[in-house]
Amino acid sequence: DETPPYHQQECLKYLPEFAENQLARSSGIRRGVPGLTLLGTTGTDPIRGMRNVEGTLFVVAGTTLYEIASDGSKTSRGTITGTGRVSMTHNQQSDGYQLVIVNGPEGFVYTTATHTLTQITDPDFKGSIITDFINSYITHIEPLRRFWFHSDLADALSYLSTDEYEAESAPDRLVSQVVNHSEVWMFGERTIEIFVNTAQTDAQGVADLGARDGVL
Repeated sequence: DETPPYHQQECLKYLPEFAENQLARSSGIRRGVPGLTLLGTTGTDPIRGMRNVEGTLFVVAGTTLYEIASDGSKTSRGTITGTGRVSMTHNQQSDGYQLVIVNGPEGFVYTTATHTLTQITDPDFKGSIITDFINSYITHIEPLRRFWFHSDLADALSYLSTDEYEAESAPDRLVSQVVNHSEVWMFGERTIEIFVNTAQTDAQGVADLGARDGVL
């Protein structure tokens, strides 16, 4: 029917906004809203994580890491094991970037300069449930949530057992982390502890991320 009843008509890509003042000349208006355009597809496998690495989009779909071009085409860059969500971050090296992907028990690093995907095999890497970046370090929370740790400077594949940090003001287990204003906020089950990058060095001469006084 070319003239359907009002309740059968559709209005696409507009959002109704009703007037707050009942004395307004009109009871409401329709505002335009951003639309979505399909860029490309990665198949039917579930999306486990995405990361924009300085203008290049990387997607973990199923067990495959894809690099997505600006035209929507995809290139397989390797296999990421597991089925659950992954956590992703990246750092900068002199010749490119390292994309870090963790799934809990395992971690992987994709190097943009060489287009290679490498599993982290350093014995001091204990697995990671969430990862982030601060001051050229990659930070992790280990799967049992007892402590967090970080990589060597600008090297997501290398770790030291001395670069591990437990809660210093409360013993609750870690849940998540956020890097904010050059601080690492570690969220426990009951408290939040804040760490900052200090000029102090450990026995190996590597700068430590020391805890600030106080717990939120």
